[in-house]
Amino acid sequence: MRARVVLLRMHESGIIQLPRARNGNGNRTRHEQEAPMLDKAMGLNHPPIVERVDQLGELSIEIITSANRERNAKWRSYLSHYHYLGWTPVVGSQLRYWISAKGQALALISFGAASWKVACRDHWIGWTPEQREQRLPLIINNTRYLILPWVNSKNLASKILGTLSKRVANDWEKAYGLRPVLVETFVDSERFAGTCYKAANWVCVGQTKGRGKYDRHHRQKSPVKDVWTYSLRRDSTQFLSSPCLR
Repeated sequence: MRARVVLLRMHESGIIQLPRARNGNGNRTRHEQEAPMLDKAMGLNHPPIVERVDQLGELSIEIITSANRERNAKWRSYLSHYHYLGWTPVVGSQLRYWISAKGQALALISFGAASWKVACRDHWIGWTPEQREQRLPLIINNTRYLILPWVNSKNLASKILGTLSKRVANDWEKAYGLRPVLVETFVDSERFAGTCYKAANWVCVGQTKGRGKYDRHHRQKSPVKDVWTYSLRRDSTQFLSSPCLR
C-alpha cells in the first residue's frame, strides 16, 4: 500500500510515468463517502455546539486504529467533505485522533512523518544535513487539523493542541518505539492566521517556498505556508543539533 502511494505521488509530480491502471481500487470498496449521507444512514444529526470550552466537559481523545472500520470510514468521510485539503492516504508512521465531548464529535487531528527538507525549520534548528538525515524521525508533523463545521467553541482548538502536546510523544513512542522531540505543521497564511497554534505556544519559524515534497525543478506550485513548531522537550533544538545524542 505504501509503495503504491509513493509511486502514484511520483507519477502525479512528473518524476516517473506510470502506465494506465488496469484495475480500480484493489479491494473494490469506495474510499470516500459523503459525510452527511453517512450520518443520515446512522440516524445522526449535528446541532450547533457553541458552548465555551470550559462548558463542554472533559474532552475524550481517542486514537483511531485500523480495527475500527466504522471510525475509519467516518474519519475519511469528514476530512474528504469538510477539510479544504481533503483526505489522501498517508505513507509511513501516523497517529490519528478523534476528539469528542459528551458523545459529540468535535475535531479530528493527525500526525505523521516530518518533511524531509524545510529551509527555515532546518536553519532554526541549526543542524547539519547529516544530522537531519539521522535525526529527522525525532520530528513529527501535524498533517491535518479539522474542527468540525458545526462546532463554534471559543478556545477549543488551542485547548486540543495543548492537551495533545502532553501525550503525543508517549503515544508515538508506544506505537513506533521512538520518542519525538519536536512537532511541526504548515499553515496556509492566505486562509488562516495560525491563531490557535500561537495560543497553544507554538512558534512560527518562517515560511515554505511553495515547492512541494517532490519538486526537482525549483518551481513554486504549492501555496506558501507558515511553518510552526512545538518543542516536546525544552532543549529540542540543542538536542537535535548536538554533536551526539544523549
